Amino acid sequence: MQTNDLDTGLRPIVPVNLLNSYTLPALHQHVQLYRIYSSNSFVLGESNLKVNLGFERSLRREYDFPQQPSIPGLFLQLNTYTYDAKYSLPEINGWNFTTGINGMYKSNKSTAGTDFLIPNYHQFDVGYFVMAKRSFGKLDLAGGLRYDFSIFNNSGLYAETDPKTGMAHPVYGADTAGADHIFSDYRHVFSGFTGNFGATYNITDKMSVKFDLARGYRSPNIAEISSNGVHPGTNIYQIGNPDFNPEFALQEDLGFSYHTDRLSVNLDLFNNNISNYIYNQNVLNSRGQDSVIVPGNETFKFEQTRAQLYGGSVSVDIHPLKWLHFENSLSTVYGLNKGKKGEVVSDSAKYLPLIMPLHTMTELRGEMWKQHGRLANGFVKVQMEVYGAQNRAFLAYNTETPTPGYVLFNVGVGTDITDAKGKTLFNVSLLANNIFNTAYQSNMSRLKYMEEYPDDPRGHLGIYNMGRNVGLRISVPLDLR
Repeated sequence: MQTNDLDTGLRPIVPVNLLNSYTLPALHQHVQLYRIYSSNSFVLGESNLKVNLGFERSLRREYDFPQQPSIPGLFLQLNTYTYDAKYSLPEINGWNFTTGINGMYKSNKSTAGTDFLIPNYHQFDVGYFVMAKRSFGKLDLAGGLRYDFSIFNNSGLYAETDPKTGMAHPVYGADTAGADHIFSDYRHVFSGFTGNFGATYNITDKMSVKFDLARGYRSPNIAEISSNGVHPGTNIYQIGNPDFNPEFALQEDLGFSYHTDRLSVNLDLFNNNISNYIYNQNVLNSRGQDSVIVPGNETFKFEQTRAQLYGGSVSVDIHPLKWLHFENSLSTVYGLNKGKKGEVVSDSAKYLPLIMPLHTMTELRGEMWKQHGRLANGFVKVQMEVYGAQNRAFLAYNTETPTPGYVLFNVGVGTDITDAKGKTLFNVSLLANNIFNTAYQSNMSRLKYMEEYPDDPRGHLGIYNMGRNVGLRISVPLDLR
């Protein structure tokens, strides 16, 4: 058994035989996902109607009681219905118009377990839009308008702890004496107008430049509004904020592209100013130390601010031979915390948290054969990924720390297996990521902030990202026509 300063009691050390086995440990997640989609297209004279419908059921159980391995702590049951209808009108004086409606309905039950991170809730989203585009010689114009609204409500919850098991359970009815008030009833309607205008000028048939101006909208989600509990696996007690407003963004994009049979070049730059930007921040107590509601967990609360995101990406794909591809890409983004109106932002809080660092990827890919007996579309590839150091961290309130850079190498090989007539029966590929088993931590991972390991001579904190990972993938195409 072992303990540390964050524990309220002793935890059993995981035995070596369990670490080296494929047996599921007592602490694990059981995720079930069921999906069904319908895609339909109808030709109505010179018009076209596309209707896509979907249903998804997600069941997530997180088992976090070693002494009671059959009882889930967090148990989320989410049903999602999606709909999307687009109607394309006949061309009118060179203009092409499309109008439509899309959205979703969500229903979530989260009280079947013993941990209550989010409440039971219902959410209905709907968006109406119209788009138009037209070409004027070498100039292509496109634009659109959209109106969204979201009806959101969640149920209140009282819970009490069973003194015999130490586990919590919901309390129903009017008698809530002695129970903890976890969630309050909440109902809100979010809405917003958005739109965009874009222009592409085709300098030649191989070269073009583009510009786009867009206003974006996003309503807060359930976690950002109503969270109030331990998020298993993250060492976080998460708190939401029911007073949030929707995010609104104004983004400018500028792009350049050049394509030939042997060379492809793409350059994209963007600048995005966001009001009511939602981010997660550590909470400190009056002594400047981590605030602790549940021992063993830091306390985080979602906040809103004004933000600016800007950056760009460039890709250069070289094809010296028809079967050989040398692909290179680079992307970077800067995230600045502008603070609330009238607020002076300190140096430790001037960057936004969880922003990707500079990332480059180089891939050498050989398409070894188009058809060789029963083998088709064979390929071999080697990749190198470079992630720069992320020193632009949100240091305030002990929320983030700088993260060193790292380099990963990946390889892969694959082919299609066909029948005698050349029809693909299935595809098989062997992929290996991080082949040199590099030890690294991504700045996007919460596992980086787990407690230190006393026996680690390097004194590193947290859990590392995935080491060497080799996978065999077989995919079978289903042709129902």
